[in-house]
Amino acid sequence: MTGISDATQTVDTDLLVIGWGKAGKTLAKDLGSRGRRVVLVERDDTFVGGSCINVACVPTKDLIDSAEHRADAEPAAYLRQAIASRDSLVARLRAANRAMLETVEAVTLISGEASFVGPHRVRVRAGDETLEITAEQIVINTGSSPLLPELPGIDGPNVHTSQSIQHIAALPERLAIVGGGFIAMEFASMFAAFGSQVVVLERSPRFGAGLDDDVREAVLAALTDRGVRILTDAAVESIDQTGVNTPAGRVDADAVLVATGRRPETAALNLDAAGITTDERGFIVVDERRPVARSTSDVVYLVVIEEISTCDATARAHSSTERRRESYHDSRSTARSTAISHSLCEEATPHPSGTAAATTRALVSARRLTRRRRGAPVPVRDTAVTERGVQPETTSATMGSDHLELLDGLTTSILMRA
Repeated sequence: MTGISDATQTVDTDLLVIGWGKAGKTLAKDLGSRGRRVVLVERDDTFVGGSCINVACVPTKDLIDSAEHRADAEPAAYLRQAIASRDSLVARLRAANRAMLETVEAVTLISGEASFVGPHRVRVRAGDETLEITAEQIVINTGSSPLLPELPGIDGPNVHTSQSIQHIAALPERLAIVGGGFIAMEFASMFAAFGSQVVVLERSPRFGAGLDDDVREAVLAALTDRGVRILTDAAVESIDQTGVNTPAGRVDADAVLVATGRRPETAALNLDAAGITTDERGFIVVDERRPVARSTSDVVYLVVIEEISTCDATARAHSSTERRRESYHDSRSTARSTAISHSLCEEATPHPSGTAAATTRALVSARRLTRRRRGAPVPVRDTAVTERGVQPETTSATMGSDHLELLDGLTTSILMRA
């Protein structure tokens, strides 16, 4: 990936992808291979390939697999070895992803921070240098990042997110995890297997309230068997160097993992300049009344397609053994399908408005699209919005034949890859 070589440049392209996530890199490769001019902009070289291979699906599953095989190894040294193995795997995958696009002649990779200056125009900054890109189609593929609540002590050196804890300097003898969601469960299981004493602090009166009862009971049993303590009605009031204070009492801890949700990475994009509306949390608002969903900009679209994450499959293949409790280890498992946006294949099915697409770094999810005959209502059932980069407004409408044909082709293409 190259920086910006001149102080001011202008580039015109067919497709601009902002952020190197699963959807963006796939679109860039596919359309670049067809001869479409593609520019991909990424502000952080450590996210080449997207969050899945760098900080999420793959590296966490690799750490889990290492933890499962610790046996009688000395915990602290073993964790250091596991982290080194994780980093080696990520480096290989990152290099492979970079090579995947560098070998496509029509694709240009740019390092820098992108922000809209108009519906079809984006300014990219890298230090004092500026590049302006005009594109007929634009993919917003910036994803989300860990959300840290406003709490006394939240910025302490012993406080970690799901990303930073993957490089924790030393194995904590006592780990407190704030939050009781999928990510919290994943790291609770992981660090208990590495040898830490783990306490999960759930603010609700019931742990796993969003899970089916049989699943919740299985998760509780699995975590309890591993020695994980779970406290409910334990909203965190403050954090300090030696632990966490809650209404349920004081919890001593050498390290604190905060896993309380995600925030969209949209603040730097200047979305107003493109006519794109966000909600109060910064999530992009889309009209999800049809599989080709439109944002509040006439030129920004999103296709929501249910798919099992190919990155999770990669992580499982990398593991040397099957993990019998994978469902609660995997915060992005097949239980929560990942939607991939491929709405720029308009070479076969052109959109009348000269569309672009909006997506996030594999964090947009929908349960299932029920497809009916052409022109019939197509309901979208129980669309999930937590930890997503797109906020839906509506749930059903009429889908025309052009949209159905586009969706059919895209679904087939994606499932063949998976």
